[in-house]
Amino acid sequence: MRLLLLIIALGLGIAIIKHLLSAKGTPPARENPPTAMVRCQQCGVHIPEEEAFHEDKLFFCSDEHRSQYRS
Repeated sequence: MRLLLLIIALGLGIAIIKHLLSAKGTPPARENPPTAMVRCQQCGVHIPEEEAFHEDKLFFCSDEHRSQYRS
């Protein structure tokens, strides 16, 4: 009976050590890099720079707000 418990404990110990070693070798998940946000000159909402409409050095959330700002 003692031998059986010793074998089970040894097997569990080996399994735990293998799990810890394999988890250590995996790199952490990479997140998407942060996106630059800009502020609409007309309404003040923040939007990603690549989605913004721009004129000179000003950014707008829509073409309509860009037109309103011009007039």
